[in-house]
Amino acid sequence: MMLKFSLGKLSSLAFVALPGFSRLVIFYIAALMLDTNSFASFSSAYSLAVVVAMVGAIGSGLLILKDEIAVTVSSLLKFTVISVIVSLPIFFIFFLNSNDVELFVYLFLLGLGLSANQVLRHSFILEKKFFLGACYETVLILLSLICIFSFTNHLILSIGISYIFISITFSLIKSPLDNNNNNNNNSNNNIKSIMVIGYSNLASSGILFLLPTFSTMISEPEVTKVTSLLVSVIGIVTVFPRAIYNLKVIDFKRLLEDRDVFNYKLSLFDYRKKVYLIMALGIFFVNSYALTIETDIPKINIFIYSLMMSSFICIGQAFMPETNMMNFINKEKYLMFLNFFVFFLFFLSFLIIKALNFLDGFYSIQVLCLLISFLYAIRSALVIREIEGYISSPKKVEVCT
Repeated sequence: MMLKFSLGKLSSLAFVALPGFSRLVIFYIAALMLDTNSFASFSSAYSLAVVVAMVGAIGSGLLILKDEIAVTVSSLLKFTVISVIVSLPIFFIFFLNSNDVELFVYLFLLGLGLSANQVLRHSFILEKKFFLGACYETVLILLSLICIFSFTNHLILSIGISYIFISITFSLIKSPLDNNNNNNNNSNNNIKSIMVIGYSNLASSGILFLLPTFSTMISEPEVTKVTSLLVSVIGIVTVFPRAIYNLKVIDFKRLLEDRDVFNYKLSLFDYRKKVYLIMALGIFFVNSYALTIETDIPKINIFIYSLMMSSFICIGQAFMPETNMMNFINKEKYLMFLNFFVFFLFFLSFLIIKALNFLDGFYSIQVLCLLISFLYAIRSALVIREIEGYISSPKKVEVCT
């Protein structure tokens, strides 16, 4: 029993970590195989496809968890298509800026592949099949390497097709959660829910990834270098809390739906205890790494900066269950409002700092980090209030007539 539990935790960790490792390997080898212009084109297109998948497919994935929908081949294809439809505005923004029809088609196929990947990943989370999910991600890495070496001139196209093919294959391997599954949800309602959840997630997740971009506009290249490296290493640290959350997400959802206050809070306490320990070690790791960065910026300034960046990440990870549970209790529109309001204040503050130019560039980006921590704390407090209100309300009982 203990061995099975340990294997489950290791599988969950591998399942969460492998996509990041995959991107690291793909970009590293592609940089060696491609010339500078080709790699720049590939990396920008791949990164945009990841953003596209973050919108529609994350929305689809959370809807799968919310309604506990068994993902078969047909539902995988349905949710993948819906995900891309939801993400079409981003596709068209890219097309209007590039006017490259061939690259647009390749990007569309890669977006399909990455969307199918996200839909299937949430299916593995729902069914807690992390070992199969880790095997799936491993096969994707191997196929991506084959694409790099065999189809160098059509890399985006080949990776996109391989993601679609392997996702369909593994959805056939994976047994459905419920063979008598009833997925008669209204497609229009699905699209609306996916759109709300997806763009809400984009507004929330986009803040961290915009920091390096904003850094280039209000500070020196040395600060941007430090910011980019810290964002990358923080991404590694957050793998561990997310792995723990994946193991518990369905349990959280069912305890919340059952209004089981005691066990819900007990599970939440257990989750936070582990996350605070991991994040304490993670912050130590991030700060130790920060001090090794070769730069002209004083080490003490880098240390303080890494602490500020770690603080809002810690808040986000600690309150991840409540934030995601908002999507499961039909409060996704309220969460979207909160996420966009936080993003709006963050973006407005950036514009004010940039326009007034009253701070040194390095201090400007630190002020932004402090602001994010403050805004995340307020959002978490408002989210907790909604969850507390839901769990203390009487459970609706369906009467059969």
